[in-house]
Amino acid sequence: MSIKYCVLLFLLIAHIHSFGQKKCNCKVDTARILLDRNLDSFIGGLKSEQFQISKSKKDIPAAIMRQLICLSHDGFTLANPNEDYQSGCIISKKLPARQLIAFARSENFFFIDYLRGGWGVYTTLLILKLKNGRIVDLWVGYGPPDMKSKEDAIQYIISNRYDKNPGLHGFVSI
Repeated sequence: MSIKYCVLLFLLIAHIHSFGQKKCNCKVDTARILLDRNLDSFIGGLKSEQFQISKSKKDIPAAIMRQLICLSHDGFTLANPNEDYQSGCIISKKLPARQLIAFARSENFFFIDYLRGGWGVYTTLLILKLKNGRIVDLWVGYGPPDMKSKEDAIQYIISNRYDKNPGLHGFVSI
């Protein structure tokens, strides 16, 4: 078994734990996400649809926020940009675990970019595919904290997808 597949197996096991297997309204196929098997349809949707961008967590639709809370292992707490959050490895139950950078919404997609703390600060990109307002698929990966546009996100994802850089996913969890 090659190193590449050993790493993939390790990441798969880590993601099963990080996503949990709760009974949320959408099914998470971790292997599909890690191998970017669903990524082309997300990239196509990001390229073709018009998005409304927001930098306030209050603008996140309640139905999507409920799903993010269900899918996460910690209740998906989120601070607005420039608000304090758990940016280091010291956990404070008083502070949210994430800090919103921005999110974008179209008829069929919801794209959110946020910071997480821990051993270091990293950016998470989470893309949700919607149908009639419900999540039908998702993709998650690392991203750069300095993205300025939808085009920056698309270019970053394309250049770092699994077949080019397996580190796009690392230990990312929602």
